[in-house]
Amino acid sequence: MESTRPNEDIKVNCPQCGSPINFPESYRSIRCPYCSKVLLITSPNRVLKFYLNTELNARSIKYITERYCKREGLALPKSMEKLALYYVPFWRFRGLQYWLKVRTDTYEFEDGTRLETEAKVQIDSKHFDINFPASEIPWMRDLSLGIRAQTIELCPDLPVKLRELAEVIKPEIVMDTAREMAYNSLGRLSRNPSACYEELIGEKLTLVYFPLWVSQFLNNSGNFYLLIDGVSEQASSHFEGEFKEVMESDSFEGVGSIKIVPHHCPHCGADLTIDGESLAFLCQNCDRFWYLEGSQLRQVEVTTAKFDGSIDSKYFPFWRFEAIFNGERSILTFQQAKTLFTNKLSLLIDEPTDSIFKFYIPAFGLKNPGACWTLATNLTRSQPDIELSETVPSHRASCTLPEEEAAQLAGVLWYYLIFGCAGHSLRKSFNRDEVPDIHFRPGRLTYFPMKEDGIYLCEQTTGFAIQKKGVI
Repeated sequence: MESTRPNEDIKVNCPQCGSPINFPESYRSIRCPYCSKVLLITSPNRVLKFYLNTELNARSIKYITERYCKREGLALPKSMEKLALYYVPFWRFRGLQYWLKVRTDTYEFEDGTRLETEAKVQIDSKHFDINFPASEIPWMRDLSLGIRAQTIELCPDLPVKLRELAEVIKPEIVMDTAREMAYNSLGRLSRNPSACYEELIGEKLTLVYFPLWVSQFLNNSGNFYLLIDGVSEQASSHFEGEFKEVMESDSFEGVGSIKIVPHHCPHCGADLTIDGESLAFLCQNCDRFWYLEGSQLRQVEVTTAKFDGSIDSKYFPFWRFEAIFNGERSILTFQQAKTLFTNKLSLLIDEPTDSIFKFYIPAFGLKNPGACWTLATNLTRSQPDIELSETVPSHRASCTLPEEEAAQLAGVLWYYLIFGCAGHSLRKSFNRDEVPDIHFRPGRLTYFPMKEDGIYLCEQTTGFAIQKKGVI
């Protein structure tokens, strides 16, 4: 289930030849267009930092200052006293929010009687992107990244040409506090009183350093300084007097930059395949399958649904998670399930001996979270009895969803199934505490064959389909 988030461009230098490379933020493997080196983009830290570039210089700052004075009716500068560049820190918090709502419709007849329909469970989702200053400096309070970080290049390191000129301000708000502030802000913006369950999926905290120029000038009225946005190249506001220096360097711990390393098999050293946004790679030399987890490639076993039909079918990846109902780490016994699932019990558990329940989450790129959710629900509810093999299909789609996000989505799906199949009284109570919590075994990639059928991609072992235009 893919989160269709804004995709920024990242600018780095090739570790082999030093040439500049631009690539979308979601990419995990690339080839240097200059030396053809195969490269892997890793994230050694869960929280990454980026710098926004600025093309302004002394000449352009002087022009912007004069233009601002004319527009605001200020006397033109007699002299430019000082020019300074500060990189100010912002916390940026992004992700996908899900709600489960229980809805009932009421119909009124001519005689005045009313009929309430049976409660239905609906799921809604919404992307969020929140940013706020990471320092308590007074003149930062009214600043905002806006949407600019989604439309310009992100630099993992401070651009070389600015290193001697720029002062990088240290964040004062630590990561845990930043997350708490982001959660509170998100709650105020999108609180849904009718939701019986809410969850954040794939939330990502990033530290973004924003370039802010300070132009100190002297005119007939005295000393003034002007704050200039280094990205939009627009002056925001002016102040009388001299600008107070901010002499703090970036020594904040807990965040890091992405790392670009050679992309080869950890076992045999052969170059791995280049697959853009994919997180999983097959070594053509030793047939081992590798999954990118942070900064490490971890060997994983994959399974493929056996299919005797057309060889033209393309295989699409799903994360398969197992939950234990009976046994040593039981999260729900059969008798408990029978009490909860008063409707459509056969779709979930057939016999008291059933101890494993599998969740299937699409791991390939999809534009429409709703359609993807339907596919995940259909596969999971049906609990398909499929024969699996350990061969890796050659004609396969990329795995772009991290296992951790897939597990979070499986947790949301669990609550959705519980409320969808539970009795009317449970659904009407909106009480999340009545639903047993769930824990999963480590996920496993499973490939299902899908074939084009008109405007749909039809899964060949179960018959479930999604529209082709929704697949990235």
